[in-house]
Amino acid sequence: MRLGLDIDGVICDFTGGVFRAAGVPLTRYADIQGYDYTPVLNFREIWERIKGDELFWLGLAPVETHIPHCCGVYLTSRDCSDAVTRQWLHVHGFPKLPIINTRDKARAIEVQELDGLVDDCAAHFLAAEKVASCNFLVSRPWNREVVTPRRIYRLEELEWRA
Repeated sequence: MRLGLDIDGVICDFTGGVFRAAGVPLTRYADIQGYDYTPVLNFREIWERIKGDELFWLGLAPVETHIPHCCGVYLTSRDCSDAVTRQWLHVHGFPKLPIINTRDKARAIEVQELDGLVDDCAAHFLAAEKVASCNFLVSRPWNREVVTPRRIYRLEELEWRA
């Protein structure tokens, strides 16, 4: 079993970083209704300010520390360079795995012959469901509308579910 593992929202607290950059208290986290953080903040406005800021990306905190052995590649769609991503992973002690940075994760799953994807984005999860049989949705406020038996709350669950 070889799964692609998303980074932001799965092992990296991207949302916390965005909230801090926007000056929004983390107590509003549960109020998020969409992937763009509606109605809590204006993501596009914040995004234009932070997307090219290496210190923003490097300053993000990890939310997971355990990477299951079934995760063989980081499959992400980050807007920072792979070098910055590698540095962040290294600083936080994550395993050195290949990084695939793409907007089309379903296509990457096919090309890399992965068995599935672990992601927090409903759109990526649903697209992966069309091309692979072992996908997992990491539960977050912005994906609560998706009904699936493959919802997980911690990566440790993959040790017995994948």
